[in-house]
Amino acid sequence: MRNEMKPVYYVFLLLLLTACSGVTSVTPVGSPTLATHSLSISHHQSAPIEQAQVDAILASMNSVLVAQDESHDFSCNVGFNQTGTPNAFSFGTGIVNSAEDFDFLILGVAGEVKVVNMINYCGGFGSFLGCAPKPGEAMVVVRTSNSLEGVLWAHEFGHNQDLSHNITASNALMNPQIGRTTRTIDSLECDHFSNYHDPSEGS
Repeated sequence: MRNEMKPVYYVFLLLLLTACSGVTSVTPVGSPTLATHSLSISHHQSAPIEQAQVDAILASMNSVLVAQDESHDFSCNVGFNQTGTPNAFSFGTGIVNSAEDFDFLILGVAGEVKVVNMINYCGGFGSFLGCAPKPGEAMVVVRTSNSLEGVLWAHEFGHNQDLSHNITASNALMNPQIGRTTRTIDSLECDHFSNYHDPSEGS
């Protein structure tokens, strides 16, 4: 019997596209930070990710939350740090094909971010860029374009912080179909990003 998991939330593969050791700090500069979240990164040995790429993704996550991209976008001073360096794991094929695959990655592989080659299951079968329990302490993601990875990781972190999908605004960060312009959040969503939600406390 597999471990009982929280509801999982995902990002569809369909995109809305427009034509070292120690701690690496990439927190926003020039404004106070309400909260800083530390993330450790694991990746399947067949889905490598370099330190410079992690740095760029975390910096993009910060930009997504801090920048006010539109008049209705709330500037949320949240920062992300990396703990350690990217760590490779060898379990499985790097492809999530079942609930058991997903549960093992979330519960059995170290790190808040687990990078794999493909996600074919996230609460149901399909093709997904990311999947995360709501609330939770980790996410599973696949590599995508440089312009989207910060959006993707921030989106999945939102689910970890107990945020559901936002289908009322096409440019919302928590819209299930992400793109380079899906970056907006509101003040209530910022509260979730700022304040850590302990999964043991339930929804």
